Order: sequence, then structure tokens, then C-alpha cells
Amino acid sequence: MTVRLLTLWDSVSKDPLWNLSLEEAILSILHQSKHAYTFIIWFNSPSVVLGRFSKVDDEVNIEYCKSEGIRVVRRISGGGTVYHDQGCLNISLLVKRRLWAETLYQILGHLVAKTIQMLGVSGTDIVLRENNIFVNELKICGMAAHIRNDRSLVHASILIESDLEKLKSSLKKLKYPVVNLAKITNAGINDFVKTLRKIIQEDYEIVDETEINIGEINQASIVYLEKYTNKKWNIL
Repeated sequence: MTVRLLTLWDSVSKDPLWNLSLEEAILSILHQSKHAYTFIIWFNSPSVVLGRFSKVDDEVNIEYCKSEGIRVVRRISGGGTVYHDQGCLNISLLVKRRLWAETLYQILGHLVAKTIQMLGVSGTDIVLRENNIFVNELKICGMAAHIRNDRSLVHASILIESDLEKLKSSLKKLKYPVVNLAKITNAGINDFVKTLRKIIQEDYEIVDETEINIGEINQASIVYLEKYTNKKWNIL
């Protein structure tokens, strides 16, 4: 089982439009990859990210986002609306075959839950339910999936050191109460990434840590210009 690990969480780019473009670009040319699994670790500057079919008027406090300079963007997967900032870590898992969404949630959810447990949270306090992860009944992670032809994508947003006041002010509704991992443990972003990378190395046979290649950058540039900077797709 060959795995590619692309760590962008400390990347110069925190632009949600570019990061979503890059994620989609890698998915679109995934058939060219030698790896069965590709993990991407990344995060965005303050932004609200809607599911593909979500309605902005139902989900987002647009005037607040405008006043705070918070981007409002749309992703290719379904699911609910989330708030991103540099205290919210994102993990994408791209698979070079078609899998059911439930299977994708189990694979990535297990990885995130194991990382949380390794950082000091009791396993009995962690619950993976559908596409969410809860610690003591408080939501700490949400996931969404997208299937494209013979390729699969699932991504997770993990609250670690996020600004929860801005999160609550940006969104019109929260389905579940939320919590930062840093409030439960002493773990920060760096601790989470270090532990996550260690678990990936241990759980998969071959891990190839690589950079973005020129083909992916070129494809991402096309997606960025034609889709993610288009007001027909994005909002603010």
C-alpha cells in the first residue's frame, strides 16, 4: 500500500481558493499517481467553506464576514458549512479507487481519532458518528466526501486552536456545540501534525513525503482561474 504525504500546513499559501483548487487538481490527475493513497495536511486563512449544495443565505452571516474580511467559498464535497482559520487543521485523503463515503469516513475518522487519543484524550471519550468526531459530546471534527469517476476524496476539519467566537459569529447555525482540542489537552497545531505524521508512517507500509509537482500546480492554476475565482461558484 503506497502512500504519498503532502504537508502544506506550513505553506506560504493560506488562500482558501488556491488550497481548494490544488486539492481538486490533485484529485483530477490522481490516476497518474503511483500512490494508492495521498494525504494532504493544510489550513486556510479565516474563511467560511460551504458544502457544494449549501445555500449561503441559510448558512452564513454575510455582513459579519464582510466586516471581518472572512472569505466565503464553496468546496466540491457536500455536507455542512464550516469555519476555517489557522487554528483549524485540514486533512484531505485522496484514494485512487472508488469507495463509499461511509468507508472514507471510517478510514480518515479512525486516523484523526487515533491522533486525538495519542495526544492524551481517553478513547472512551472519543466518538466517531457518521461524518463527525466528538469528544465528550462536543464536536471537534467534521468530514465531507466527494466521489469522482474512479477516484475518492474525503477531507476533515479539526478544531485545535480555532477562534470559536468568530466561528459562531460567521455561521447562522451550529448543528452541534464545538470545542478546541487545545482546551482539552495541551496539544497545539504542531503537536497534532507531528503525531499525525507519525501515525501515518506507522499505519501504512510505504510513505513518500513529496512536494507539489509542476503538473499539479499547472492544473490547480486552471481550476483556480476557471472555477474558484468565478462568482458563479464562490460567494465572497
